Amino acid sequence: MGYTHYWSAAHGAISDALFDALANDVETLARVARCNYSIPSELDIVRGEGFRGLTLNGVGADAYEPFGFGRDFCKTGMDRVRPYDRIVCASLIAMKRRLGDDIRIWSDEIEDSAELWLGARRLFREAFGGEWDPPLHQFIVDNAPMGVCIEIGLAEGSLTERGGRYFTLEPKSARSREEMLDAVLGR
Repeated sequence: MGYTHYWSAAHGAISDALFDALANDVETLARVARCNYSIPSELDIVRGEGFRGLTLNGVGADAYEPFGFGRDFCKTGMDRVRPYDRIVCASLIAMKRRLGDDIRIWSDEIEDSAELWLGARRLFREAFGGEWDPPLHQFIVDNAPMGVCIEIGLAEGSLTERGGRYFTLEPKSARSREEMLDAVLGR
């Protein structure tokens, strides 16, 4: 158990050429995070004949489990958002931009996860000039925040069956997380 980001890509969706583009995206995001936000990370990219790999992790006490394309989840902590989480989320946004409907992305809910995703979208915009602006949605089940997803279809499908609702996270709002939840839950 822990704070986890998940993604589900169509089988074979990440070709060698797409891997190279995604690896370049992650490299750019890590560099911008280091320069603009002083977020250190360890990035390892291997491009070889018949093998490719990428791992991204925090540094020192802020390291947890590495992010990479070889799995469909990344647990980034048990108790708190770690600085490299912003790069992981921004990398998932980059994957969504490149793969479109061939990938679904979502995360567990912990305190500050909505703010984390909004920060990741800001990092993505800074790195790539705002060329793509994905909507982010927080979903609610039994009047409790349950996580964040990039596409409404994910929230509408599995969560509305369980009485879940979602709302779109807007960075323009000066409202606090509690004020957003109060508004959506009618408190």
